[in-house]
Amino acid sequence: MTEASAAGTAALRSEDEVSFKALTGRRIVVICQGLPHPSRGASRVLFYYYVEGLLEAGVKVTLLVLDEGASPPEERDVESLREMLAARGEIEIRRVPGFPLLRHGLFGLSPEEGVARKVEEAVGEAGGDLALIFDWQAAAVAQDLEIPRVVWLGDLQFETLYYHTKFAMEEGSRRYDRRLLLPLRMAQLKRFYARILAGASIIVSSKSSEERMAALGLRSAYLPYPWPPLPQPDPRPEKAATPSFLFSGTLQALGSRAAFHALFRDVYPRLKEAFGAGGFAVLITGLGELPGWVAAEVEKRPEIRHLGYVDDLAAVMATATAFMAPIDVPVGNRSRILTCMAAGLPVVAHPYTALGNPLLRDGETCLLASTPDDFVSRLVALSRDSDLAEALSRRAEQAYAAHHFPGVASALLVQYLSGTLSKG
Repeated sequence: MTEASAAGTAALRSEDEVSFKALTGRRIVVICQGLPHPSRGASRVLFYYYVEGLLEAGVKVTLLVLDEGASPPEERDVESLREMLAARGEIEIRRVPGFPLLRHGLFGLSPEEGVARKVEEAVGEAGGDLALIFDWQAAAVAQDLEIPRVVWLGDLQFETLYYHTKFAMEEGSRRYDRRLLLPLRMAQLKRFYARILAGASIIVSSKSSEERMAALGLRSAYLPYPWPPLPQPDPRPEKAATPSFLFSGTLQALGSRAAFHALFRDVYPRLKEAFGAGGFAVLITGLGELPGWVAAEVEKRPEIRHLGYVDDLAAVMATATAFMAPIDVPVGNRSRILTCMAAGLPVVAHPYTALGNPLLRDGETCLLASTPDDFVSRLVALSRDSDLAEALSRRAEQAYAAHHFPGVASALLVQYLSGTLSKG
């Protein structure tokens, strides 16, 4: 923990001690799809640190894990999670079998009734005071619970559906039926969200989602989510002699998909013009395989290297000049940007990223650029001005520590849940 992180956690805990006391000894049923994990999978990581934060606040937690996909978690993985969390407080983990969670019909989506019954039975047996439900599919099979519901939402599916369809068409998909049916499918998803979230308290992980929820007649609140910093290498490696720009994330996800298009179309040609052939490097890291069209584009460009999943990402970050996020879609709150902020790697991003993460402020915690020329000029500036890079990094790390460090962000959730219970 950095000094800033420790100070932020201490101040928040001191200031809101009443909230912590209000939840001590209460039982919260946490419902999520897939098994939380301290280091793998963006959603699974923040679920883990939220549960850990609840336990450290004295909450008794019953964790209901809904099966995810055709390969549910192994029992040894469940037992490993139980052992890790038991050191923090009183935890019970139950698995709820049944997949899929939703039915797709002519008139839209509906929850799988058998799974919904199992969830209701498990919640009743747990005897919880409140249900904390992670994301929309879990919310669908838990919409009829008798105890208060707090639903946390990640990327909104009707938004990601729109952009994935758009990019699929650009990449040569011949599924024209998807484009024709897109307005209908988006409308169905919006109605589904409104139905399953009615009567729940809603937390959104992206600031821009507050407005999207309001358009559906739903009130919501943005809360910074917990995101752990990477262990930093000691001693810290020197910066690479050649300007190196990191490109990272889940490689098949929407943010990466949007950024790949911008990288090949707009950013790379201008980097080559600015630094010359071989005068720079773009390092691609992240979970998952490269999409086929991306791998083909990388092969054509010797300055771009795909490193795959990197165990010691902090060491790669330490040698890089900056993190590049040309994500020109107004969706999401990108966890990889938070990783860079925590690690002291300056970020150059599209202004759309700041719609989800209000900590991204141009010239203060990052550099934002809406045009390709401006984007590359900012990358060039960071490669030549170490004072600028250091100042941005320092302020970004302070902003991360004050909002997204696990102890701080989990305390914000505790405050929210305490207020929800006091109203009920």
